[in-house]
Amino acid sequence: MRTGGPVANLGISQSQVTMTTSSLGEWTMQGHLGHLDMTDLSPAANIYSHLLEIRGSETVEFKIQHLVNPQAGDPSYVATVKLKSISWIYVNRVIHEIKNYISTTQTMHALLSNTAAAVQERAMEAVDLLTKQSSTFKYEITLENPYIVVPHSAGSHQVIVLDLGWTTISNKFSQDADPQAALQESIHLVGRALNLSSGNFDSSSGLQYMNSIQASSQIVRNIDINIDYHSSPAKTETIVSTSQVHLALTEQQLALLLKVYTRNWVGDGHLSPPGSPSGAASPRRSLSMSRVSLGPSDKLSCLRFNVPKISLELHTYLYLTDHSLPPHPILGIYANSLVIDWNKNALLGEKTHLTVAALVAVDLRENEGFSGIASQFKTFFSPIITADSDTISAQYLRLVYTRPANTTQTSMTVDIDPSRLLIIPDAFFTYQEVLALFLKTYNEGMATLSVKSPPSQRSPRVIPFTLQEVDDTMSPPSVAPLSEEQAWNLEVSIHLQSGEVGLLEDFHRLDSRAIVAKGSVELGYRSNEQKQQFTLSSNHWEGYLCTWLHQEDSAVSIIPPFDMKMEYTSTPTSVHAICKVEALHVVVSYRDFKSMSNIITNLKASSTGRDPANEILGDIALSSLVKAEYLKVEWSGVLRVTIIDDLVAKSAPLIDLFWEKPFIEVNNWSSQPGLLVTFQLVINYYNDNVQRWEPMIESWSFQFKMGATRDGGYHYALLSNDFLNVNITLAFLHMITRSWKGWEEDFYRSSSIGASRGGSRSSALHLSPYYIRNDTGQTLWYWLGNQAVRELQQGAEEPLLLTDESPRRARRIHRIRDHPTTQADQTISFQIQGEYKPVSNIPIDKVGSYVLHINPEDYSITVIYEVSFRGGSKILTVKSPLVIANDTDYLVQVKATLASQSQELGPIAPRSSLAMPVAYAQYGSLQFRPIHQHDLVAEEMLHQWSEELPCKYIGRKSFLRCSPVPPHSASFTFSLLGTQHTEGKIVKVPTLPHRQKLVTLGAPIILENLLAAPINYKIVDIPSGVLIERGSIDNSKHISVHQIQPNQILGLSIQIKGYKWSKIEPLNGDMPSNVVKLADEKNRILDVNIDYSIMGVYQRRVILYCDYWLVNSTGLKLIFGYNYGRATAAGQSESDWEEYWNAMVSDKGADPRDCWHFDDCLKGTHVEPLMFCFPSSEHSTCFIRTPDSNWSNEAITFDSTGLLGAVHLVSKKGHQHLRCYEITVSIDYSPAPELWRTKMVSFAPCFTLVNKTTEALYLRQCAPLVQGGPAHDMEACSLLPKERSIWHWPNARAPHLLQVSMQSSGWEWSGKFSIQAVDNFALKLRNPSTNERYLLRVQIKIEKSTTLVIFTPEDPKLPPYRIRNDTPKPIVVNQKGIDRFETVNAHSDIPWGWDEPSSPHILMINIENELMSCKLDKVKKSVQWTSRGSMDQSASETPTTALNRSRSHSSATRGSTPGLSPLIRRKGSWRWEVSLDGPTKMLTVSPPSQSSQSLRSSFEQKETKRSEVLIVIEGIGISLIDETPQELMYASLDKINLEYSDTSEVLNWELVIKSIQIDNQLYNAPYGVLLATASQSTTQPAIHVTVIKSNRYTEVNYFKYLSALIQEVNVQLDEEFLIRFVNFFARASRLVSSPQEDYRDPASAEKMIYFELFHLNPIKANLTFMAIPGLAQKYAINASMLLGISTKLLVNVDHAPLEINGLLLKNPFLTRGDLTDRIWKHYTSQSVRQIYKVLGSMEFLGSPVSLFTNIGTGFYDFFYEPAKGIVKSPKEFGKGVAKGTTSLIQNSAYGIFNATSKITGSIGTGIAHLSMDPEYMKDRQERNIRTKPKHVGEGVLYGARDLGLGLFKGVTGLIEEPIKGASQGMGGFVKGLGRGVVGVAVKPMVGIMDFATQTGIGARNTAVLKDPKFLQRRRSPRYFGPDKILEPFSPLKSEGAWILKTISKGRYKDEEYKYHIHLNHPKLGALLFLASSETLFLRRGRNLEKLWKQKISNCKPNLEVTSKGIVIHLKTGQPPLREIIPCHDSVVLQQIFLALAPIVAAAAEAKR
Repeated sequence: MRTGGPVANLGISQSQVTMTTSSLGEWTMQGHLGHLDMTDLSPAANIYSHLLEIRGSETVEFKIQHLVNPQAGDPSYVATVKLKSISWIYVNRVIHEIKNYISTTQTMHALLSNTAAAVQERAMEAVDLLTKQSSTFKYEITLENPYIVVPHSAGSHQVIVLDLGWTTISNKFSQDADPQAALQESIHLVGRALNLSSGNFDSSSGLQYMNSIQASSQIVRNIDINIDYHSSPAKTETIVSTSQVHLALTEQQLALLLKVYTRNWVGDGHLSPPGSPSGAASPRRSLSMSRVSLGPSDKLSCLRFNVPKISLELHTYLYLTDHSLPPHPILGIYANSLVIDWNKNALLGEKTHLTVAALVAVDLRENEGFSGIASQFKTFFSPIITADSDTISAQYLRLVYTRPANTTQTSMTVDIDPSRLLIIPDAFFTYQEVLALFLKTYNEGMATLSVKSPPSQRSPRVIPFTLQEVDDTMSPPSVAPLSEEQAWNLEVSIHLQSGEVGLLEDFHRLDSRAIVAKGSVELGYRSNEQKQQFTLSSNHWEGYLCTWLHQEDSAVSIIPPFDMKMEYTSTPTSVHAICKVEALHVVVSYRDFKSMSNIITNLKASSTGRDPANEILGDIALSSLVKAEYLKVEWSGVLRVTIIDDLVAKSAPLIDLFWEKPFIEVNNWSSQPGLLVTFQLVINYYNDNVQRWEPMIESWSFQFKMGATRDGGYHYALLSNDFLNVNITLAFLHMITRSWKGWEEDFYRSSSIGASRGGSRSSALHLSPYYIRNDTGQTLWYWLGNQAVRELQQGAEEPLLLTDESPRRARRIHRIRDHPTTQADQTISFQIQGEYKPVSNIPIDKVGSYVLHINPEDYSITVIYEVSFRGGSKILTVKSPLVIANDTDYLVQVKATLASQSQELGPIAPRSSLAMPVAYAQYGSLQFRPIHQHDLVAEEMLHQWSEELPCKYIGRKSFLRCSPVPPHSASFTFSLLGTQHTEGKIVKVPTLPHRQKLVTLGAPIILENLLAAPINYKIVDIPSGVLIERGSIDNSKHISVHQIQPNQILGLSIQIKGYKWSKIEPLNGDMPSNVVKLADEKNRILDVNIDYSIMGVYQRRVILYCDYWLVNSTGLKLIFGYNYGRATAAGQSESDWEEYWNAMVSDKGADPRDCWHFDDCLKGTHVEPLMFCFPSSEHSTCFIRTPDSNWSNEAITFDSTGLLGAVHLVSKKGHQHLRCYEITVSIDYSPAPELWRTKMVSFAPCFTLVNKTTEALYLRQCAPLVQGGPAHDMEACSLLPKERSIWHWPNARAPHLLQVSMQSSGWEWSGKFSIQAVDNFALKLRNPSTNERYLLRVQIKIEKSTTLVIFTPEDPKLPPYRIRNDTPKPIVVNQKGIDRFETVNAHSDIPWGWDEPSSPHILMINIENELMSCKLDKVKKSVQWTSRGSMDQSASETPTTALNRSRSHSSATRGSTPGLSPLIRRKGSWRWEVSLDGPTKMLTVSPPSQSSQSLRSSFEQKETKRSEVLIVIEGIGISLIDETPQELMYASLDKINLEYSDTSEVLNWELVIKSIQIDNQLYNAPYGVLLATASQSTTQPAIHVTVIKSNRYTEVNYFKYLSALIQEVNVQLDEEFLIRFVNFFARASRLVSSPQEDYRDPASAEKMIYFELFHLNPIKANLTFMAIPGLAQKYAINASMLLGISTKLLVNVDHAPLEINGLLLKNPFLTRGDLTDRIWKHYTSQSVRQIYKVLGSMEFLGSPVSLFTNIGTGFYDFFYEPAKGIVKSPKEFGKGVAKGTTSLIQNSAYGIFNATSKITGSIGTGIAHLSMDPEYMKDRQERNIRTKPKHVGEGVLYGARDLGLGLFKGVTGLIEEPIKGASQGMGGFVKGLGRGVVGVAVKPMVGIMDFATQTGIGARNTAVLKDPKFLQRRRSPRYFGPDKILEPFSPLKSEGAWILKTISKGRYKDEEYKYHIHLNHPKLGALLFLASSETLFLRRGRNLEKLWKQKISNCKPNLEVTSKGIVIHLKTGQPPLREIIPCHDSVVLQQIFLALAPIVAAAAEAKR
C-alpha cells in the first residue's frame, strides 16, 4: 500500500500433501487443503473483509499421477482436483492495490518477474519434451457449488452473485488410425445449475433472473507427433452448447449491472504508477519455427456456440407507485437454436456465422393496470409458416460476418425468413417507454465509465509474456491498392423475405381489422472515409386491410404489389437521396378510411401524456438519416388512386386519380427546404348509369414548388401552362352527393366509435370482378373454357372464378376492388336444365342484353343473357323470358302447366317477383291463388286455383278470379297489369331487357290514406247493400281489396276519430262527386277529396286527401274558423278550450309562460295537424283565435305560398293584463312527395328567445307609464343557460319592448329594446352592489317564419365601444338623458355599451366639470376642446366618490351636471376623436400635444410573413353536360393568377382573371358565345378580387378591405339554352341539396363580420335574348313559364345595356346573413331599375335603346376624338377628325340598319304566324339561325333566297296542305285547304320582310366587319360516340361531328360521325373528307362545296389504294361506278385506308 499499511492477508490451514514413487519412474502426488481465507486489511474494508474463503477440513482435494509406457490412447499424466464451498468476493480496489504493491516494490517485482520467466522457460521445455515424446496430460477438475460475489462498490450492499453450481473441467485424447495423423486433445467444461442473481449482501433473498444453464465446452487442438511434420498448422476449435437460457431483467437490475461493471469490475486504479513502464523488461524466448509453428500468422481458431432456447423478459417498476411490489412483466423475446460459428486466422481473417431457428416476441403485460389485450394478439412478432410447409425453417435468421486479414474492410449479411409484426397502439408506446427507459439506464451507466476513465487514459490490456521476439522497426505488410468495388470499409446487407407489418385497429375484439403491409426488403449500408451509402429495395410490397386472425378470408387489397428502390448517400459536403417507384395503384374505400382513421386515433390516444422518446434517446444521433439535402422521387409508371364507396350493401367505385410519371425533388431539407413536384393529373369518376369511368378532370400538367422565405415562412407556388378542363355532369353530382351524404350521416350520427368499427364488410371483403346469376326459373350449369362444369340453382348468385383455384385463393387474387379488367378472350358457356342445346362461347365483358335461342327446332324458345354492372363488378345474368311480379299484400302461389304436366312454384312474396321456367314461358299456362294467414295456420286453402292464363296470350286478359273453397263464400280477384308497373308502389323487379315479358298481379282496388289521421273504411255492394270489406288504414298507408266481383258496383264510406261515418260514395269512373263529406259532433263538415284513377284495365286506385293541414307550433290553443269568425272549422274539441280558459283566468302574477304549451314545439315532438277545408260557398280566408281572445282581425288567405305575415291576438278581460299573441303564418307544400296535393299551413310564434350565455337571465316586458303614478311592475320570466323559449307579450297595452337582467342578486334591469326588426347590438347590464358591468350581445334574426332573439356574451376584447382617457385628469361619461355615470381614470380605458339602446346614441363627457357631447357611432377626426376652467379638489377624493357625493344633493338644479362640485377653476384644453380599432369604435380624450398616431403606434407590431401562395394557371375550362348527354356550355377562364400571403398581421388574397368567355355548345344555338367581356383589352383583367383580412382578431372576421371588379360583359341567351340550363340546374340542385336535417343549430349566434371598406364595383352587361317558338312541344317548360310572363310578351331583346351601380360600405359590422341580405336587396333594387332598358331593346320596337346608344356613341366620338388630338398636335387633330368621323358613320349605320332589320324581322315573324303552318315557321326559324350574313353582299343573297322561298312555299302550299290534311279525314282536308289559301297571301309577304331583314343585317354587319367584338367559340361542341360515353375532349372528333351536323342545313345531324380529314390537293385546293355511319362526303373550299356524296351501303368493301388516291367502288349508280378520295401522300393514304376500311366493312356486315 502507498501509505505503508497492510493490504491483504492470505491464510491456509489444515493442509496435507503426499507423494509416492515407484522403481519404474512412475509417481503419484495427492493431498488436500483445509481452510483457505483471504482477508482485506485496508481501512476501507468495512463490509467485504473476507475476499476468498474455502471452508471445511478437506475443501480442496488433488491427485497427480505419472504413468510410464502407458497403453495406446492412455495419457502419460493424470490429474484430479476437487474444490468445495468456494466463496470469492471480487473487489477491484484490492486487486489494484496488490498490483500497485507488486509494481512499486522492486524486490518483489524482480522476484516475481524472475519466477515467471523461469516458469515460462520450464513450461516451454516441458512442451518441447511432451512434443518430442508424444506425452499427454489428462486432468479432471471438479468445482462443487462455488460462487462469486461482485459488489457495486466496496461500500455498497448491492451485489451480483454468480453461483457456478456443479462445474467439471476435463480433457481426453484421441488419434486416427493413421500413425502420421495428429494427436487431438478435447477439453470439456460442464456446468450444471448455474445461477445469476442480484440483491443485498446481508440478505439471502435476491431477484433471480438467470436459472439452470447447462453448458458444455469442447476444445480440439492438433499437436505434431513428428518433428518433421510441421507443414500442418495447429488448429483450435471450441464448441459451447447450453440448455435453455432464461433472463428476466428490470431497469434496476440493469443499472446495478452497469454500476458493478463501471465502478468495480473496470476499477479505478492503474497497473503501473505514473512514470513507470507498463512492466519490467523480461527475457523473451522464441520457440524454434523448425519444430512447431505457434505464431499468430498461421494459427486457426474456431468457436461454436449453441443454445437450444434463449428467453429475455423485461420487467419494470415504471407503472408502480409502490416499489415494494414485484415489477410488472412487459415484454418477452424468445429464440430457438441459437448457433454461432466463429473462425479466425491471421492469414485468412475473421468470419462469423450466426443462425437462429425461430424468434418470437410476446406481450407479457397483465390486465391489471393495463388495457386488456386479447390473448390472440399477445404474440406480436413471430415467423410466418409458409403454405407449403407447416414448420419453420431450421435457419430462420442467418448472419454472416466477414473481416479479411490485413485490411479494414468488413462485411455483414443478414437473411431473415418471412416474419410477422403486429403493432398494437397501446402496447407499442408502452414498449417504447420501457425500452427507452432501459436504454437511458444503459447510457447513464456507460456515461459514468466514460467520465471516470476516458478512453485515452485507460490502461491498455498488457500481456507480460510473449512467445517470440518482435522487431519494432518492422514496417507493416504491404497491401495492394483497393479497387472501386473494394473501397468500402463496411458493407452491411439485410434481406427480409415476405415480411408482414400489421397495425391493429382494436385489440379488445377478436374480429378487429388491421392495416397490413407485406413484401420483401433489402437494406444495404456501405461506408468508407469519404462516403456513406444506404440503399433500400422493396420487392412486391403490397398493402391491404383484413381481419388479423383471418387474413386469408378477409384480405381487401389497398395497394397491389409494387417495387421501390431508394439510395441515400452522405459525403462530407452533401447528403442526397434518390427514390424510384414503379407504377403504383392504391385502392381505398370509405370503410377503409374509417378503419385507418380509427387506427390513427388510437395511436394518438395511446401516445397522449407519454414521455417522448426523443427526451430519453437524446444521445442517439439518428438525425443524419433524415438530413438529406437533396431528395428525388421518380415514378417509372402511373400513380393511381381509386376511391370506393362501400358504405351501402353494394360497393361502388367513385373516383379514379391518375398521376402520370410524377416527379418529386427536395433540396436543402434540413435548413431551407425546397420542393418541386411535377406530374400530369387525370381524375375520372364512375358513371353508374353507363357503368364506365368518365373524365372529371382531363389531362393536366402542372408544377408545385415550395421554398423557405427570408422571414422564416414558406412560399408555395402552383404553376401550369395547360388548361384545367373540368367536366360537370349530373351523374357525377349524383354520385358524389349520394356518397357524401351517406358518409356524413354515418360519420356524425354513429352512436359510438365501436359501432362504426363494427360495420359490415361482407360486400367489400368478398367482392369479385365477375358474378353469375341464374334467373331462368330452373337449374343452370356453366363453365369457362376448359374448366369444370359448375351447377347454379334458380335465384342463386356466386362469384365467377376465372381460374381453377379455390374460392379462398380466388378472393386473394381478385381483392383489388377496381373496375374489372376486360377479359377480351374470356367467354362463358352454359346449359339450361331440359332438352336444350348448350350455349357456347358467350363474351363476359360485352355489356348489354341479348336474346339467345336454346332450341334448334323451335326458334321462339329463348333466354335472356344480360351483362351489367353492379358497383365495381360485372353481373352475368341468365334470365327467363317471362317474369311474374306480385304487387299484392299476400303470398301468391303459382301453378304452371305444359302438356298435361303441372308444377307448383313459389310462393311469391309481396312486392317481389318470380322467374318462370323456360319450358313454360312460351307454350305453358299459369294459374294463381293467394295464401292467407289462415291458410298457413289451418293448413287449408280458402280459395281455389284461378282460371288458366296462357303464356302466349299474356296482355289480353285484365283480371283473374279465384273461387272460394266451401263453406267460404268470398271470391278473390287479381288484376293483371301486363308489363306495366303500379304508380308509387313499384314492384321490385329488374329493368326489363329486350323481349322479356312481365305479368304483374295486382289488386282490383287500392285504397290509400293520405290524411293526417287513421281512417276506418267500409266497402259495400251498392245494388244489394251487402258489406264486402271493413277495416282501418293508418295515415300514409294503403290497403288492397280483392274480395270483389268483376264489374261490381261498389261504394265507399269512411270515418275518422271525432267524425261520423260518411255517406256511401260510388267507386267507379262516373263518380258524381270527388269529395267525401265528414261531419263532426257539432255537424261541422270536413271535405275529404278523392283522387280516383284507373291503372291498366282493371285496377282502381283511390287516394283520400285533404286540401290543407294546419300545424300549430305556437304553444297556444288555437281555434280556426272562417266566414269572419262566425263559423268554426270542423274537428276541434271545445272541452280543451274550457280547460285552457280556466287555466288562463286563474293565472295571477306567475310566469306568463306557465300556460303556454310549447314544450313539444321546442323539443321537436310531432304536433298533430288539423285537417281543414273551406266551404264551397265561402272565400278561401281563415281566421284564428285563442280561447281567451277574440277572432283575429287579419284574414289569412291560403291561395299563395311562402310567409304570409303576422297575426295579432289580444286576450279578453279576466287577466291582470290583456295579453298579446303574435303569430306568423307560412304556407308550403309537404316535403313528402306523396303529399303533393296538400298544402301545409304552419302557425309559429313570432318570437323565440335563446340564451347562449352561461348565466341565467330574467326577461320582462317594458312596464307601461301610468299617468299620475309609477309604472306597474311586469311579470318576469327566467331563461336558463342554453334554453330556448317562446315569447308572447304579457301586456298588450304596454310598449312591445324587452328588458333583461341577470338572475343573480343585485343586477338591475337593462334598458328597453325592440325585437321587431333584425338587429345586432350590445346591451349593458349593471350591478350597483358589486360595481360590475356586463355587456350582453343581442342578435335578432329571422329563421324561417320565427324571429330568433339570441343572447350571447360580448367579447371583452372587442366591445362595440371603448373610451380611452389619455389625460392626467379623470373623466365622467354617461349616455345623454340617462342618469347613469361611469368614471374613466387617467391613462386608462373602459369598454362601453349603451344603457338605453332605443335612446339617442350620444355620449356626454364631463372633464373638469365641463360638458361635451359626442356621437360615438360617427368616426370623427381630432377635435380641439377648451374648457372654461376646472375644479380643484383634495387629492384624496376620487372622481367616483365625488360623483356619489354629488348624487346625495337633492337640490341640484336642472342643467347642472351631476358630478364634481366646483371649488377652484382652471382653464384647460383637450383633444378628442372617434377612431376605429377593428370593429370597436374608440373615443380617445387626450392632451392637445398628443396625436392619435402616436397612440396607435404603441399597438403596432412588426409584421412577419408566415406563408405565401402563388397560383398561376393558363386557364380553367368548365364543361356542363346534361343527361342526354350533350354539352350545354363551356366556360373558359384565361390567365388565372391567385396570390395569397399570410403574415402575422393580415391575410392577403388577390385573384386576377385575364378574360372570361362562356360558349353555348348546343349544335343549333343561334349564339355561339353566351358571355364574353365587351372589351378585348389586354391590360384590364375581366375579374379582379382583392381581400385583406386582419389576423389580430380571432373572435370576428375582420376585413380591412374587400373589392370585386367585373368588366363589362356581353350576354347572349336563347330560349332553348335557357330551358335546358334551368333543367340542368334544377336537377343538380335537387341532387346537391340534402333532404336530411341540418346539423347546424339555427339559433346559434353567427360570427360577426367587420369591414373597414367593402366595395363591389358597378356591373355593366349588354343583354341579348332570342325567343324560339315551338319549344313547348319539345320541352315540358318554356322561357315564359320560367320568367312568369305570358308567351305573347316573350319577345327578342337586342343588346340591352344594363348598368348596376356598385355597393360601397364603410365600417359595417354585421353577420354574414345580414351582409347577404344587403347585397341581395341592393342588386334586386338595381335590377328593377333597369327593366326599362330591356323594354327599350325589344326587337319588335327596333331596339331604340341600341339605336340611340350607337348614334350617341358616334356623335360623342365625332367631337371627343378631335378635341383630344388638338391638345397634342395638329397631326393628332387630323387623326382625331378621321377617327371621330369613322365612328360617327360606323355607329350610325350600325344603329339604323340594326333597328330596321329588327323591325322587319319582327313583322315577318308576326305575319308568319298567320300561315298556321308550324313546319314552315320552324324551317324559317332554323334557316335564320343557321345562316346569318356577314356583309351586305351576303345579306342581299340570303334575302333573295328567302324571297324566293316565300313565293315558292306560298304557291306550292295551295296543293300540298290539302293533301297533308286529307290523311286525317275530311276535317283535315278542309283545314289544309284553308292553310293553303292563307299561305298564298302570307308566305310571299314573309319573304319580302325576310329580304329586307337579311339585307339590313348584312349592311349592319358590314359597318362592324373588322370589329373584334365578334367572337367565336373557344372549341367545337363535344363529341359523344354511339354509346354516349363521356370521353376526354377530342378536338378532331368534335370538329368532325360539328361539320356533320351543320352541313346541308343539318340534313345529316342524326347520323353518327366516324372519321374526317383535311386534305390539300395541288389542283382542287383544300378538301375535306368526312365519313358518317351512313354517308361518305368529299367537299371543297372554305364553304365546303360539295364534290360527291355516297351512301356507305352502296360502297363495296374492297377499297383500292392508287397513286392518285383511294378508289371506292360502288354497287349501283352511273358509270364508272366509283369515287376517288384524291391524295398523293402515301402516309395520309395509309391513314385514310385504315380508318375507312372498317367503316365500310362493318356496314357490309350489318347489311348481311
